[in-house]
Amino acid sequence: MRDCRELILILVVAGGLFTAGASILKHMSAKDKQVMCASHLKEVAQMGFAYQNDHDGYFQPMIVRKRTWEYWPKYIKQYAKDFIHFSCPADELRGAGAFEVDELLPRFYNAGFISYGMNYYLSDSGEKHMKNWPCNIKKMVNPSYIVYFGDSRTRQLRPTSCWNMDHYPVHENNSANYVMLDGHVENHSQKTLGLVAPIKGWKHDRARWLNWAK
Repeated sequence: MRDCRELILILVVAGGLFTAGASILKHMSAKDKQVMCASHLKEVAQMGFAYQNDHDGYFQPMIVRKRTWEYWPKYIKQYAKDFIHFSCPADELRGAGAFEVDELLPRFYNAGFISYGMNYYLSDSGEKHMKNWPCNIKKMVNPSYIVYFGDSRTRQLRPTSCWNMDHYPVHENNSANYVMLDGHVENHSQKTLGLVAPIKGWKHDRARWLNWAK
């Protein structure tokens, strides 16, 4: 009987924490969500750096096309301090769900809560046109200017894709957060980020994405 009462108490407390977590997120300001997103992007970058340290500077694969496709989070999640860092609180389609996880239980990895994409040009994922890419942080020129991860609807950030496709402007003034290869975060709009190719409505800035030593 006592065990039953304890179980009921745990369920009641868990339910309260779930509701409180959802309520806190609901009342966070847009600026607070942007700041928390930036913090999470920094943590994701740190996971990537840890992977590079263990693999002689090479980036984790962005995508590996097997029977079931495997994306970059699978390769760096072992370095995660908290799986919630893969999520942006402003991402109402996926990321916000991670903030409703019961605090009494350990967080688990759920690919459905991933809010970020990885720079498409940093990984040799087996495609023929990628074979000559260095894919190693040691060869990057000006890492503080090159995008590593950013707010995204997909697991990859393709610099030639639509602003509302891979890139995901979930923050104020139709902007998105990006973490650079040196670990600092910047907030950009479609006009300030820059793409590899000159496309109408975008700034042309090849160095944002691929800038390595020959």
